[in-house]
Amino acid sequence: MRSNHMNSLSRHSKSLSLGTLLLTLIACSGNSLAPKSQSSIEVVTEPDSAMVTVMGQQRGTTPMTIQTSDVFPLTYPKDLEDLYGRIVLTRPGCKKTIVSISTQRLSDGVNIKLACDLSEPDSKAKPASIKQRLQQLQELKEEGLISEEEYQTMRRRILDAF
Repeated sequence: MRSNHMNSLSRHSKSLSLGTLLLTLIACSGNSLAPKSQSSIEVVTEPDSAMVTVMGQQRGTTPMTIQTSDVFPLTYPKDLEDLYGRIVLTRPGCKKTIVSISTQRLSDGVNIKLACDLSEPDSKAKPASIKQRLQQLQELKEEGLISEEEYQTMRRRILDAF
């Protein structure tokens, strides 16, 4: 009876070892049942050319790919805590957009339509007259925003262009 019990234990031990070996091989081959980690995130905006800022640092303009580790750094200053896991998108004429990176966004990427006022500026607007430009220049000098020397240099340029 002891022999049967030992054979049963031996078979059980072999099947555990075989199972452990199989799981190890699967894990090493990259065919894990666990979701794969995403090392990068695609960022696309409409319209494109939006500035992408991560943890307070500008990374480039859309469309672009950013590293997940940049969005979720292991260490960061306390004052950047509210930016952790977020991407900030800015573009002239568009509302600033803050995107929280969820598990879904990690796999699908970021594809955002920005809220923009893309109306063309009035191309028929008249340029400021020489008189208006000189008045604006005088105001800048009076407000102390430019020195007398800067005032004289700019005034000469305005009059020379006339």
